[in-house]
Formats: sequence, C-alpha cells, structure tokens
Amino acid sequence: MSKREKIILVVMAVVVVAGIYMLVMDSGTRKSVSDNSLAEAKSAKTAVNKEMGNLALSDATQYAIQSVNAPWIRDPFRKVSLEKNEQSVVKGDKPIVTFRYTAYVSIGKTCVGVINGREYEPGELLKEPGYRLLEVGPKKAVIAGPGQDNTIVVPYHDKNNK
Repeated sequence: MSKREKIILVVMAVVVVAGIYMLVMDSGTRKSVSDNSLAEAKSAKTAVNKEMGNLALSDATQYAIQSVNAPWIRDPFRKVSLEKNEQSVVKGDKPIVTFRYTAYVSIGKTCVGVINGREYEPGELLKEPGYRLLEVGPKKAVIAGPGQDNTIVVPYHDKNNK
C-alpha cells in the first residue's frame, strides 16, 4: 500500500469516528429553556412595554409596534379573483343575475359567444346555475333561465356600447 493510500485511509477513519461520536454520544445533550430564563424574558418584555409609553414616537411608529403581534384581518396568500362578480346584487331572497354579452365568433357551423367573460356554444350550461345558452348571434344571445318559459334576451355590448 502506498503512502498516499495510507493517508486517505487515516483521514477516512478519523471522519468515521467523528461521525459516530456526533451521532451517538452527542444526541442527548439538547437543552430546554429553564423556568428562570423564561421569567426573565417575560419581565424584560413588560419593562420594554412600560418604557415604550415614555418614548416620543410618531403615530405611525406606534401603530406599527402595536400591530406586530395582532392577527391579520385578511390572508395575503389567499387567491383572489380579479373578475368582477356581477351576480352580487340581491333583491329579496334571490340574487339578480346579470349577463353581459361581449363577443361573437362564427366559423363555419360553429358559433361561440362570450357571456360574462366566458366562452359558450349554443346548448351549453352557463357558470350561473340553472341557465343554458339557447342561441347566439351577432346582435343578441338567448339564454334559458330556471323554470318554464323563462328566456332572457341579452343584447350585444361592444367596447363603445357600454
């Protein structure tokens, strides 16, 4: 065995022994917070809070300090839809559903209309429950509502005609 191989084996043995020592011998030495140091921390916190009242801080700084530990009113990580909800108007017990017909495309026998920002073909159910697109044309869309003989004619609205 060459001198180089002997050095590599010695270094490897030292690393293995150090690893075993760290894994086996040092695993039970975790320290927990003592009641004495916890009491000291609480007393320091109350002392700092008392001193905060004596300082001349601006209103914005005082608000920032007070709101550090306050719960959040709204979750900043919640996904929020940027689409305008036009179904929010309520009259009596039932919400009033409004439709906005904004685009029409006809290619061959296929006709597509855009109602409330979504594409629909005749016969499809709309996002609003109970409504179905009956027919779509360049001037208007006809929607069947819930119940019998409940059809809604929605005129075409372009960018200039709001």
